[in-house]
Amino acid sequence: MKSTRLFVILFLLISIFVFGFSCKDETSPVLITNDVTEITESTAMLNAEINSEDLEVLVRGFVWDTISNPDLDKNIDKSENGAGVGKYSHQLTDLLDGEMYYFRAYAQTEQGITYGGETSFTTDEILWNGTPCLDCETVTDIDGNVYRTVLIGNQCWLVENLRTTKYNDGEKIPITTDNIEWKNSTSAAMCYYNNDSKNEEKYGILYNFYAVETNKLCPEGWHVATDNEWKELEGFVDTEYGIGNNIWDTEGWRGSDVGKKLKSSTYWLSSAEQMGTDDLGFSGLPAGLREGNNGEFQRVDEWGLWWSAKNADETNVYRRYLGNHENNIARFPSNMANGHSVRCIKD
Repeated sequence: MKSTRLFVILFLLISIFVFGFSCKDETSPVLITNDVTEITESTAMLNAEINSEDLEVLVRGFVWDTISNPDLDKNIDKSENGAGVGKYSHQLTDLLDGEMYYFRAYAQTEQGITYGGETSFTTDEILWNGTPCLDCETVTDIDGNVYRTVLIGNQCWLVENLRTTKYNDGEKIPITTDNIEWKNSTSAAMCYYNNDSKNEEKYGILYNFYAVETNKLCPEGWHVATDNEWKELEGFVDTEYGIGNNIWDTEGWRGSDVGKKLKSSTYWLSSAEQMGTDDLGFSGLPAGLREGNNGEFQRVDEWGLWWSAKNADETNVYRRYLGNHENNIARFPSNMANGHSVRCIKD
């Protein structure tokens, strides 16, 4: 009797082991992560391979992030690259230069999601053509964000768009996400493009003009560039029209090549002929805008728009506008409720 009981127990243990072993390959497709290829300042090609003879792969793709162990619930973004087994690839675009990214391949079957091993890569650094300001190569705002500086002519500018969430006195700037509230606001407000804070690191924050006119947006010793200061920049940079030329006082598209020379050399949805050259290190980015008449977000990767603070004798509120298909620069009156980028200049 005792030997029979032992035989039954042994038989059950062997059955469980054999069944578990035989089902392992059936429930878990094998994902192999191959080398990342075609890495540039803002792009990379992810490559993987799936081996599974017994399971139907319904969806396959990648997940990626700047933080380790991304998955389908936690990521910067994800892709779907068809179905089935074999090799597949996905090109990433709009990446930050000099940034490390982590990614994993995944496969979905009727049994669930399977992830491959994690791999990382670092994008190339963009060659910067600027000259830092002599007395302040970097500036830190009240949030702790660090900005590079660039000397262009006699002006010292921040290289990046402003991304502070507080005024320089420590008061928080209201964040407005609802389109109707943004449209109807007559007081200071800020937002991230598409209300997604992941856009802050690359493109900065969008502010309405009510935030600009507080005169407290920029770090101490800095201010939002005025209309006249933008005119001086334009005249210094443009090949054909110099500082003081009457063309800079007009509205609309002005200059010859100032826009091309101020735009960053990557991130723009442009042909090679229309891409920026960033000759002096201003690195103007296509951060898009938030419309003041309806609160909708528009034209990221195509347009860059910056507020200019009013000159003492001005009644209009102006914006500067770089386009993905234009080599010059525009100066237009703007709705104060619009959300635009901000560049600071040293006092």
